[in-house]
Amino acid sequence: MRLLNLKNLKTRFAPHAAQPRDSSADSQIYRLTVIAQSSELNNLVDLFVTELATAAVVPRDIRHEENERTHRIKIVATVACTPAQRAALVRFVHQAGILPGVRGVKWESVPPTESIVLH
Repeated sequence: MRLLNLKNLKTRFAPHAAQPRDSSADSQIYRLTVIAQSSELNNLVDLFVTELATAAVVPRDIRHEENERTHRIKIVATVACTPAQRAALVRFVHQAGILPGVRGVKWESVPPTESIVLH
């Protein structure tokens, strides 16, 4: 799985987002997984930035893999957010799910023992 250019993405988050809040005690780590047609990569990244940056949620990690045979991508993003910020995740999942080239969207909380590995 290839790492998306997180530095460029964080620069795109900068105008909207405050400092990441993933170190606060009430944060939860979430993993977002999207499977879509390869042509949707830029639309999904734009949507991700728009929805999460407005809630000051900055990704910890974003990776993608592409299956050239099927022309599909799998994007996996890890974010930390407070319960109040979680509404941005809900909006992203809903908006991504209605894009025509998206085949599946899943979000899940990451257990504390697994999130230690993600740092």
